[in-house]
Amino acid sequence: MKNLFIDSFLLVLKLACYIIPLMIILEFSKENDHIESISNSIYKVLKKYGYSKAAVFPLLIGVLFGITYGSGVIVQSNKEGRLEGEDKRLLSDFLNICHAIPEDTLLFATLNTPNFMVVSLFFICIALPRLLLAFIANKYLPDSNKIDSNSYAPFK
Repeated sequence: MKNLFIDSFLLVLKLACYIIPLMIILEFSKENDHIESISNSIYKVLKKYGYSKAAVFPLLIGVLFGITYGSGVIVQSNKEGRLEGEDKRLLSDFLNICHAIPEDTLLFATLNTPNFMVVSLFFICIALPRLLLAFIANKYLPDSNKIDSNSYAPFK
C-alpha cells in the first residue's frame, strides 16, 4: 500500500513537470503572438482541406494545448462571427478526435510509451483519414452536397 501512494505521488510530480512548463509556454506564446504567426504559415496547407483562415488559429490551439482551451477559443471565435458553418464542423470533428498531441504524448511518456509511436498513431489513425476525407469532400462534392453545420448544436 505504501508503494502505491509513493508511485502515485511520483506520477503526479512527473505530470506536473510536463504540464506546468506547457502552460507557461502557452501564456508566453499568447502574449508574443507566436501562435498567430505559426497559424498563418499553416493556413497555406490547411486551405486545401477546407479550413478558412479564421479556423486555423483555433485548430492550432486545440491541437497544441488541448480541447478545453481550444474549445474556448472556438466559442470566442464563433461569438465574434469569424467562423462559418463548415469551419465549425471541421474544427469539431478534428478536435474531438485529435486534440492535445504534445500534451498526450508527454502524458504517455510518463508511462514509458515511445513518443514516436504515440504521435504516429495520432496522425495515421486519426488525423490523416480526417484530413483526407475533408480534402476529397471539398474537391469533389458540389457545394450543395456539403453538410450544413449551422445547425450543429454545440455552436448555436
